[in-house]
Amino acid sequence: MTALNDGGSGLLHNMAGRCNFMSEINKVAKTVETRGFCNYADRAGDQVFEEFMTNGPAPLGGPIVFKGKWLGGTGKFEGLSGEFEIRPAAILNSDTLVQGAGKKTGAYNISKSPVAQK
Repeated sequence: MTALNDGGSGLLHNMAGRCNFMSEINKVAKTVETRGFCNYADRAGDQVFEEFMTNGPAPLGGPIVFKGKWLGGTGKFEGLSGEFEIRPAAILNSDTLVQGAGKKTGAYNISKSPVAQK
């Protein structure tokens, strides 16, 4: 995955990522539930970590909104927290492969831990 942001720099701009997620599809109720995790890295090797999920069963074939939260980061992203929504648009969806694009909106904060002085 490749991430860009509207600001043109900072969090998620020109960062590469990888996601793992599981979806439970109920063909009788025609719903889907998803939960997953992603991590992204910038060119310096600093990383960010996120968790995302559907907010309960979502209709199959309909628009899905994921709720997510930042779980932290490394380097300049250490102390990352916040919440966001992801509005995906499926490009390819088969029984074995999902490919898509989407827009992530929300807020975040980076609060560095104070360094202990000796």
